[in-house]
Amino acid sequence: MKLSEEKYLIDTDILFSKKYVKFRGKGIITIITLYELITIVRSRYLDMLKRGYKNRAEGYLRFLNIILNDIKNSVIGITEFDILNSINIIFERELSVGDAINVTIAKRSGMTIVSNDKDYERVKDLVNVIRT
Repeated sequence: MKLSEEKYLIDTDILFSKKYVKFRGKGIITIITLYELITIVRSRYLDMLKRGYKNRAEGYLRFLNIILNDIKNSVIGITEFDILNSINIIFERELSVGDAINVTIAKRSGMTIVSNDKDYERVKDLVNVIRT
C-alpha cells in the first residue's frame, strides 16, 4: 500500500523526529500520545527556563504549537473499552499503558503504528508497525 492510502497512528517519538515530516497530515494520534507530547515539552521547557535558556524554552512552546496545529483534527479519544482491552497487552506483552492503548486503537481502527520504539516489536502479530 502506498503511504497516502494507509491510515497511520503516529507514536510520540515520531513527533519529535525529523521523520515526522513524511507523515505530517497523513496520520492520527491518540489522546495518550497528545498527553505524552505535552508532558515531554513541558519538562524540556521548564528545564530550559531553569537553566536560563529562555529562547530555547520558547522554542519548545513554538514546536508544541506547530504540532498542535498539525494534529488539531487528527486526535482520537480512548474509551473505557479501549483501556480494558489493553490490560492483557500490558501484562502479557510487557508494554507501557500508553503503548498498549495505542495498539488496541490501531487494531480496532485498522491503522499501522509508526514508531521507532522497539517495544512495538512484541506486538507485530497484533498490528502492523513500521519504523522510520
